Amino acid sequence: MSLDAIIAKINADADERVAKIEAQAQGEIDAFDADISKKLGGTVERIEQRGKDKAARTEERLVSLAELASRKGLLAARQQVLDKLFEEANAEMAALEKSDYQKAFGSLLSGAGLSGSFEVLTSEREAKWLTKKLLSSVKGVELSLSEENKDFGGGFVLRHGRTELNFTFSALARSVRPELERELLTALKIAD
Repeated sequence: MSLDAIIAKINADADERVAKIEAQAQGEIDAFDADISKKLGGTVERIEQRGKDKAARTEERLVSLAELASRKGLLAARQQVLDKLFEEANAEMAALEKSDYQKAFGSLLSGAGLSGSFEVLTSEREAKWLTKKLLSSVKGVELSLSEENKDFGGGFVLRHGRTELNFTFSALARSVRPELERELLTALKIAD
C-alpha cells in the first residue's frame, strides 16, 4: 500500500469517526433539547395557569369590591332620602297651627295611658295654645303649664319631679322611624 493510500484510509477512518461522534453529539443535543423543551413547556404551562388563576381571583375580588361599594352607595343614598323625609316631617310638625297642635297634644296624651300629675314644658309659642280647658280635658292626668319655656322644635315634655317624659316631635319621630323606614322605602320603590 502506498503512502497516499494509507493517508487516504486514515482520513476516511477519521471522517467516519468524526461523523459518528457528530451524530452521537447531535443525538444527545436533540435529546437534551427535547428534555429542556418538555420541562420548559410544563413550567410555562404552570406559570400561565397560575397567572390565569391569579387574574380570576383578582377579578372576583374587584367585582366583590365594586358590588360592596355599590351597596354602600345605595345605602347612603337611601339614608339621605330617609333623613330628608324625617327632617321635612319634623319641620311640618314644628310648624303646626294652634288647632292642629291642640289636637296632637290631646291625642298624644290620651293614647299614652298616663296617670298622676305632670308639669308641661313647651315653647313660649305653644304654651299660649295650652289653655286650662285643654289641660283639664285629658282624662286621668292632672296637668299644669310650667313657667319654664323651652323650644324643642315642636312638642312638649311632661315632668313629674325628676322624671321627664319626652313628647317632642323629634323624639317621637326617632321612636317610630325604624317602623316607618321600610314602609317609606317601599312606597318610594327603593327597598331591597
